[in-house]
Amino acid sequence: MALILFFLAISATEQNSSVTLFDSLMSSARSNPPSALHLGFRLMDMKRKNLPDTVYAYTPLQIGYILDKQGFPMQALGFFSITIQRLEEIGRLQYSGYLHIDIGNIYYRQKEYDKAREKYYKAQELFEREENSYGIYTAINNLALIESAKGNPRQALIYFGRGLKLARSRTEHPYLLAHSYQYISGIYASLGMQDSVFAYLDSALAVHIPQNDNKLKGLIWRK
Repeated sequence: MALILFFLAISATEQNSSVTLFDSLMSSARSNPPSALHLGFRLMDMKRKNLPDTVYAYTPLQIGYILDKQGFPMQALGFFSITIQRLEEIGRLQYSGYLHIDIGNIYYRQKEYDKAREKYYKAQELFEREENSYGIYTAINNLALIESAKGNPRQALIYFGRGLKLARSRTEHPYLLAHSYQYISGIYASLGMQDSVFAYLDSALAVHIPQNDNKLKGLIWRK
């Protein structure tokens, strides 16, 4: 019995140590990225049994964010992929969906639109499974942005229209509605349809957004 208690005490100490390291990683991620990366790699080398689920899943995520911010987006993708596997392993499907969005955004910035579209579709699928309307809204609008970037404004309008329909069903968060009107006005501007541009901008301006209604959901907002 004493031996069992001894090993349990060691395990608890190592878990506490991993949490301390992770807290240090988070606090230094912006002020000292090299130090934060060093801490992240130390955590990646630790045994799974010594890591709480959150530290286990979010350590590669934070490494990926730091690498992306430091100008290494393609290296970040590898750590984001590890994170997705770990999030799904511990049952955090919604967070996995938002990370698919983040990965899609990296591909979008690299103009690899087909890969970005694949990630947005995957995110939408996960969000629909979890009945997360905010995530679905984000995925749909990002698919629209791809069509706009590829010079397909009419197809972009179809996606943005779906997003608008969803936004109208979530009246408790009016900023979604304002975003949709703004997106659609931008497409009409690219088509040279000024009357429609002004109509949708007027609609966006008419949306009343409470001062404290800015709590966007998802990993993108957290980053």
